[in-house]
Amino acid sequence: MALPVALNIHAPLISTAYDELLLYKKRAIAITQSVRGYAQITMLRNGLAINLDTMEVSSTPPTNDEINDPAWDGFEWNDWDTFVFDSEDTLTESSSSGTITYSIKARFREASLVQTTTYEVDCVIFRAEEGIVRAPLPEQVSDATGIWLMEVGIFNEDDELILTNEVYVYNVHSAFGAGGTPGPPTIDDVRLSLRDADPVMNELLDNYDFDLAEIAHAAVRVVQFWRDQPPSVAAANYSTRTFPFREIWLTGIQLFCFETAEEGYRRNRLPYQAGNVTIDDKNRHRDYKAAWQERFQRFRQLVMHQKSRINAQHGFGSFGSGIYG
Repeated sequence: MALPVALNIHAPLISTAYDELLLYKKRAIAITQSVRGYAQITMLRNGLAINLDTMEVSSTPPTNDEINDPAWDGFEWNDWDTFVFDSEDTLTESSSSGTITYSIKARFREASLVQTTTYEVDCVIFRAEEGIVRAPLPEQVSDATGIWLMEVGIFNEDDELILTNEVYVYNVHSAFGAGGTPGPPTIDDVRLSLRDADPVMNELLDNYDFDLAEIAHAAVRVVQFWRDQPPSVAAANYSTRTFPFREIWLTGIQLFCFETAEEGYRRNRLPYQAGNVTIDDKNRHRDYKAAWQERFQRFRQLVMHQKSRINAQHGFGSFGSGIYG
């Protein structure tokens, strides 16, 4: 039975700034634990879509309306890892155009690279001319909270990799999930803590100040900082799938987002004065610098406190003498 609405299609949109597409910026999607679905990826090269019929790069950038088109287009659901098509001539995971034969696969791996296991699925071509493919999200990924890297690769007829696109997959805990660690803070909680919960709240931007890719990147940096900060504690070698400290995670995401914003304002500041008019709307780098430095002090204190506690817990033990059998 075909789904009436493709609610389970997750498309990583291209970020925007001042109504311009940021074609070279990394993309991200957010999913909820245990929700089955597909990632719908537009294959890009230098920010332009690849026509999968001809393997030529488009002359115009894609639009987010095209990327986010949820049309089901005749797909039917058989099981979580298999596509079924209504017609035999529908393009599948392997396609040919003239002398070009290729396949498209997706691999998923944990984003901090602590856990090295990868999960591979075959992709299907959704709209070839626009470079849009779909990959089913494996159960191992959708059931496990954390942050994943999804890398979609195009392979030639000799099974050689010729192009990849990589996006973040931010998987948050659900009451309908299978338990386990709570995973990263939800995107809504992060935005609430940053007072970035709705574009209307940002009067000068009329957009989110921090996009999903920036939040995912900051969340991964929190876990990497934990692992790199001495002392090294073998019992606390966490990944984004197992990191348990929600307050540390939230505070760290805030500070790394503010650090990124500070660099952006610093680089793009250009005061301008003409007549009695002065424009200096990018003069906020000092405010953001103070904000991330203040949070860094608290963040580092929380990290050191938890590491010291864990280290102390594993620093004591007892052994029987064996005298009493």
